[in-house]
Amino acid sequence: MEERSSMLPIIAVVIAIVAAVGCTGYYFYSTAEMFNPYKKTYKMLGIDLPRSFEGFGLASRYLDQVNREPCDNVAFIALARLMESAGYPRESAKSIARQSR
Repeated sequence: MEERSSMLPIIAVVIAIVAAVGCTGYYFYSTAEMFNPYKKTYKMLGIDLPRSFEGFGLASRYLDQVNREPCDNVAFIALARLMESAGYPRESAKSIARQSR
């Protein structure tokens, strides 16, 4: 019984370290721009938005649609309106100007 109780703190520390490393890795992955799946779409539209925008409303859905079919004006207009309502009117205007070329 003595051996078992002495192993408990060691196991708890190992679990805490693994959890901390996992959480740090997830945070880095979710905030790093190098892993942004919409980076090419933003470049095509001539804008730069934070990763937090992708979780706003249906932004990820419209970004996927515009990425797959750049000429899909329905998805593009919906995305531009969503940018405005999320507080990015300048990016919305820049993307509209870029799309209309």
